[in-house]
Formats: sequence, structure tokens, C-alpha cells
Amino acid sequence: GFPFEHACMCQFKLAGKYLLHSTYASAEFLENCAHCFFLNFLHDRCRLQEPLATVINEKAPKAEVWIGETAAAWHSGQMDTTNTFLSGFWYLDALGTAANNNVQAFCRQTLIGGYYELLNKTTRNPNPDYYTGLLWRRLMGTKMIQISSSANRSALRLYAACSSADIQAKTPGALTIAYINIGDVAFSASPASLVGKPESANDIGTIEYHLIPGDGQMTLRTNTIMLNDKQLELDEANHLPPLDGMTRSGGSVLVEPMSYGYVVVPDANMDLCM
Repeated sequence: GFPFEHACMCQFKLAGKYLLHSTYASAEFLENCAHCFFLNFLHDRCRLQEPLATVINEKAPKAEVWIGETAAAWHSGQMDTTNTFLSGFWYLDALGTAANNNVQAFCRQTLIGGYYELLNKTTRNPNPDYYTGLLWRRLMGTKMIQISSSANRSALRLYAACSSADIQAKTPGALTIAYINIGDVAFSASPASLVGKPESANDIGTIEYHLIPGDGQMTLRTNTIMLNDKQLELDEANHLPPLDGMTRSGGSVLVEPMSYGYVVVPDANMDLCM
């Protein structure tokens, strides 16, 4: 088991109309940051507790809850962990958990500085978490679609939302699913099952964004990342690479072991997203 007594640090501060929630995991536990028991513990230990909800309702009923500062580890992070692909398991899980709990803003520590930085302080090249967060911003909307809690406490974790405004403008009712597979086996599912449609609706297309380590060897502690088997790196003019999804007209969605990413279902026709 894990000695969890000091596994995370959580602080709360009421600032005007915002309740700022800061949370960090302890660096000594990061060896397990792609382990479902560790992520479940952080969910339970660092989530907004009932007494806190009571305080908000009594003292500031209109306050927005913000995560004003967070990373996978405190004290500037940990080299070769919080600046690598491995950190993304925690990061995407934290984004999904926060969104499911109606957190209005998620401020990641930090853009540049420490070992949890999103941009390498020397080269200014984006670390893997930069691309993970950017894709969340581009693909996920603000209205979450709840998925069973039991599914999100296992090796395969799914967080669903109405797609971003840009996607909705083109395909109203679209759904985006963020996934994390911390298991050692692949996962396959039909798009119909992901959006709650009958299995006979097998012609539902997807736009997929599969993220894996950028070294091609599935080494989790690499500071490079691949999107659909293409390495993400700045061009000669220091412009970001295109973050294009892989369009699939039908068939199953395949999620590789120890990977994470996003699946957009443009024709989900979700009533809640219309």
C-alpha cells in the first residue's frame, strides 16, 4: 500500500467572488501517479468536501470555485516526472475531476519555472502537458456529461463534455470524451456505445486525438509527445505544430495501454449539447 498521510496538500482561500482552491500531490508519491489507487486517493483527499460547500453557501453563495494553483507535485515539481509524458495521467485526470465538480477555472502551476513548467525554461519548447491542456481547451466545452463514478475509478477513465463552442458551431450536439488508460491492456469500443446510442448505429464517425510518448518506445519519462503517431515539436519559426485529429468514418475506437487523449463524436446529437 501507499503511506498516504501526506500524499497531497490542499488550501482554500475566499477572495471576493472567488474561492481559490490550491492542491498538490507530494513528489515522493509520483512513482505511482499512473496508478488508479493513487489517483482515487487524490480524488477523495483533495476534492471539495461537504463542510466547504456549506461555507460557500453561507458566506459567498455566488462565489465561483477556482483551482488557483496546482501541479502533480509541490516544491517546484520533480525532474523527469512532472515535466514528462508521465505527468499527463495526473493532469488530464485532474482536469476531468475538476470539471465534473463544477470548478470554474483551473490554473496550472506553472508556465515557466520549476520542474512542473509547461514550457522548458531553457529551450521554450512545450512539455507534454502543454499539448494536453491545449487540446482540452480546443476540444472540451464547459458542460460536462456525467459518466458513472465507478468507471472513473478504474484503469480506464472517461470524462465527457459537450464539445467546444468552435466544434458546436459546425456540428451542434457534438460530444468530446477525454480518456486515460493506465492499464496494461488496450481498450476498444464503438462510438455508439460511447455516446449511449444503439449498437446498430455503427456508422457514427469520430475525430480522434491519441497521445503517446514521443520517443516511440512508450517510455513514460520522456519530455516529448506524439499525436496520432506524429511527433509534436515547434517548426523553424517556433510555431506550434498542427494538432489535427484522425478522422474515422466508423468502426471501433482503440485506446492503447498507458496512453491518454480525446475522442470527438461530431454526430453524437446529444440533446444536452444542443
